[in-house]
Amino acid sequence: MQCRSAVLPCDLLLGEMYYAGTHVKQDFKEAYDLFLPAAQGGNADAQKRLGDMYYYARHVATDLNQAYVWYEKAANQGVSDAMNLAGHFCYSGLAAASDYATAFDMFQRSSSLGNAYGTSNYGPTSLSLFLSFSTLNCLSLALMYENGFGVAQDVEKAIELYQKAASLGHPGAHNSIGDIYYFGKGNVEKDMKKAFTSYKTAADHDNKKGLYNLGTHNSRSTALPMVSYVAFSDHV
Repeated sequence: MQCRSAVLPCDLLLGEMYYAGTHVKQDFKEAYDLFLPAAQGGNADAQKRLGDMYYYARHVATDLNQAYVWYEKAANQGVSDAMNLAGHFCYSGLAAASDYATAFDMFQRSSSLGNAYGTSNYGPTSLSLFLSFSTLNCLSLALMYENGFGVAQDVEKAIELYQKAASLGHPGAHNSIGDIYYFGKGNVEKDMKKAFTSYKTAADHDNKKGLYNLGTHNSRSTALPMVSYVAFSDHV
């Protein structure tokens, strides 16, 4: 069978092999030449991969607008990680003005797919990749619920999502919960005991913000200074 006579599964598999350098010398040009016709023909996996290539400048120059175009096309066909990536473009304004409503819709749709993160046309992805996208999705939705970005503010819902992110292995989510209880926000009242417990859990997992907040709390045995909230630049 001549693989390159049409857009066939072997085109996509060969493209992935060139992209990753699996059993062949890594060659982004070959990968691009295989993915492009498949993406133009409507293959969602190829569309997502083209988005990656434009984002990371693999064979082509970085072009965030093109990256978003391909991520959005893949997202509209149900590719959950493409939804997550398109959502972050909308949230951060990478390709255009920030659009919180569209970002929230993308994150929500991605979250509703659940285990779709763990499969593709070529079989299961790694567990670490599944957890990475799942955690990122929870954190993104939590942040939007916490601040009312693209959705009505619901801080209790944000806490629920931060807890889910923490259960997936992101200790910084405990620190975010601690901040909510420490300052009191939206429909959640101040609760210094819960704030301390959350900061301690984050600190026990070596989270920098949690360690800082817990240390400040212990040294002053009272309210944490506002500076503790922004003392470190690492992501929640």
